[in-house]
Amino acid sequence: MAWTRTDLPRSYPCNTSFLKFYRDQRNWTQKQLADRVGYSERLIRKAEAGKNVSVATIDELATALSSDDATIYPEDLVTCHESLARVFTDAWYSKQRCLTDAIKNFVHPDTVFHILGDHRYLPFVGRYRGLGDFSAAADDFFSMTEVPNGPEHKTYYKHVTRGLEVAVWGTSWIHPTGAPLPQPIPITQRFRFKRGKLHTFVDYCSQRLATHTIYSARVTTSPSAPVPQESGELILQCPSD
Repeated sequence: MAWTRTDLPRSYPCNTSFLKFYRDQRNWTQKQLADRVGYSERLIRKAEAGKNVSVATIDELATALSSDDATIYPEDLVTCHESLARVFTDAWYSKQRCLTDAIKNFVHPDTVFHILGDHRYLPFVGRYRGLGDFSAAADDFFSMTEVPNGPEHKTYYKHVTRGLEVAVWGTSWIHPTGAPLPQPIPITQRFRFKRGKLHTFVDYCSQRLATHTIYSARVTTSPSAPVPQESGELILQCPSD
């Protein structure tokens, strides 16, 4: 699996948890992985300890760890996907309408952003391809909401990484402008990465809570706004990329 860049340094530290995750997925010991790539077990221990190894070695490790279920690229082995997901989560609060400025360095040009919900009541929901379209959706979102002052938002979120995917669970106090929430809205997000870039983002929220909260705020200025119907919560399903 060749690198996409040619202007590479001679070596990189590996993402140790990612490397070990895929080695465990193949049910290989460190020695078995070493035998596959033709290196010493000592070198595999070095890579899993986060020490620098050559770009050629990283390429060979990625090829060896790939399978029919998952293609691993060298960029994946040197990227901390959870750190990128945290940057994205934090940008909702710290950057708001300038959200995309904080994430543009790790977003693929064809990244698909899914914001799930009922477009009749939540005008910013939809499926967006590319940073430009998503930027417009984020602008719509922050044109009708505001971030409250209060506790550090990071305490409300938990990130869990599994291979190329990061799942985020938490609660959001971001509320319609001038209408603070009586209770936070549960939030779930899914990130999928490839070659060190974000390729798919899915945002799931409590549709019932979000819909009724935003409807209540809008109806005072738009009496003709459609009345939301009671419905079950969104089922957490990962759409195909």
